[in-house]
Amino acid sequence: KFYWRKMDKAVQVDLFKKSVPTDAKLVKIEFATGACMLIKSEILKKIKGFYPPYFLYFEDADLSFSIQKNGYDLVWVPTSNIWHKVSATTLPQLGSTSLHYYNHRNILLLAKRHGPFWVRYFYMHIWALYKYFKQLIKILIGHNKKVSYAIKQAIEDYYKNKFYKYEPQN
Repeated sequence: KFYWRKMDKAVQVDLFKKSVPTDAKLVKIEFATGACMLIKSEILKKIKGFYPPYFLYFEDADLSFSIQKNGYDLVWVPTSNIWHKVSATTLPQLGSTSLHYYNHRNILLLAKRHGPFWVRYFYMHIWALYKYFKQLIKILIGHNKKVSYAIKQAIEDYYKNKFYKYEPQN
């Protein structure tokens, strides 16, 4: 499920928390995680694949929304299995500056491309302003400065339309 009000914590994967009956059928979903997608090549060609500016985080949500906007359904196959090393790109340090940077920049991009009207034209900008000033305060008081700089930079880069690979500040 996707919760726009939570923005950077918008993705809630409730399916994996439930026990799956052995006779389970396909379940229609609104978001497929990139860790486990099977997509026909003609669909990828039609929607022109992943949207390049993302690089990391929310690229799978963008793809999911694009697939649905083109008239296709997403389904979860409950009897399938996948093993995925979670966040191998931004770990070994959970909470890395890269994780925060891409998470914040890319949710703004996703909101602009696929959010409902109230998100695209109002909420995402209010949320970004709140997050930006919150980071400025954290920097001033010296609380987790590296992460705050990354989030601040992410918001600035989004509004400057800069979508490049993030290089953390030292």
